[in-house]
Amino acid sequence: MGSRTYSTAAARYCEIDYDKVFSPCKTALGSASEAIQKLTANIDAARAKRSPDRPTLQEVRGYYEELYGVSSRADKQEILQRAWRRMEPVEIKYFIRIMSQGSLRIGFETRSVIDAVAEAWDATRSRCATPT
Repeated sequence: MGSRTYSTAAARYCEIDYDKVFSPCKTALGSASEAIQKLTANIDAARAKRSPDRPTLQEVRGYYEELYGVSSRADKQEILQRAWRRMEPVEIKYFIRIMSQGSLRIGFETRSVIDAVAEAWDATRSRCATPT
């Protein structure tokens, strides 16, 4: 999924203008996921939509599978917004970073994070790194 899809979804979710608010925020912070975290944390319209209940890893995986299974931007944005309603802003940020398969930007290599998750879930590294 492209950055434009989740960025415009975030602008709609926050009820802000993409060009006048989201884009400058993204530029100032250097990252769409950082901008989304800050905006969803600080804009009343976005805060009012959230009812965070800490989705399980299996539920998060389900969101990724749903996203993989649709092709239209509108369908993807609907799934994103449904997922975000259940997440805290920092969870939204990492949901996006994992989804876009970019750097998590947390000071660890992705491989180290996968190893830690594998150890925590008593699973093999290959099982945590690839969908089954």
